Amino acid sequence: MTAGIGIEDFVLEESQASQASKEGGGHRAELHREDFEFTTLLGEGAFARVLRARSRQDGREYAIKIVEKKFIQVQNRGNRVITERLMLAKMDHPKIVRLYFAFQDLWCLYFGLELVLGGDLATQIERMGSCSWEFTRFYTAEIIDILSYLRQCRVAHRDLKPENLLLTSEGHLKLVDFDAAMQVPDEGEGDAAGGRASGGEFPPAESFVGTALYVAPEVLLGTAEPQQAFGLDVWALGCIVYLMTVGRTPFHAESEYLVFQRVQTLDYTCPPRVWKKARQFIEGLLQLAPQQRLGVGEEGVADLQQHEFFSPVPHSE
Repeated sequence: MTAGIGIEDFVLEESQASQASKEGGGHRAELHREDFEFTTLLGEGAFARVLRARSRQDGREYAIKIVEKKFIQVQNRGNRVITERLMLAKMDHPKIVRLYFAFQDLWCLYFGLELVLGGDLATQIERMGSCSWEFTRFYTAEIIDILSYLRQCRVAHRDLKPENLLLTSEGHLKLVDFDAAMQVPDEGEGDAAGGRASGGEFPPAESFVGTALYVAPEVLLGTAEPQQAFGLDVWALGCIVYLMTVGRTPFHAESEYLVFQRVQTLDYTCPPRVWKKARQFIEGLLQLAPQQRLGVGEEGVADLQQHEFFSPVPHSE
């Protein structure tokens, strides 16, 4: 069994789940793989697979994320798995995927997640190319709503990207994948190396996280401070808004190395066709210094919600 991961750390009993999550299932505390009928593969990554599954007990359907312990051990990802389990158990918001239960066996860890069948935002953007203003502002507002809730919980997701934003059948977003998330300490708490949450509720956070096209410059430079982690999600939001507006990410390049070089020098431009208020919104989000980014200051997410980006677009523009 993987060192540091035990039943007492990973298994999620109904008494530990949020009230919102408990409404979704009536399973007994002890679950096994055999309790479910697995059908469609919903997604697959380097360390996990997500399968559609039906409970043999009551017929309810879930998205079950399966993480093999051997990969956790080889890649030393135990803290990230436990962080995701702890974070999701605390979340209670309509735009964040719900965790209903978690269990493990000798070989794997299992997350019983809310089933979301509308695909992801990345696929939708790819189909559209550059998106309409209505589409862009609608989903930007939905992401900001998520960030507002995370800010209240003092949580930074740290891997915000369209691939981690699923779409419901009604067209609303659900944020997934909290394995890179961290509890953001108040000023004076935590440390730059690990960013451990006050009181040690969560495992120490890794300092280098994220996805190349959405990663903030301070992560690449090794200067990211735990107290400024909200700035990572704001930077990623800027990249997503640019993608929806222009049809490509702002720092796209032929190699990851070149992407990182462009990020560190803020090497991007907005095409002339981009509406002035949208350009100002993107520029406010994509600031090299995290404390200067729109939405990070004293007014917080309100600066994003009240920005003129959300005002009507003049016919002349």
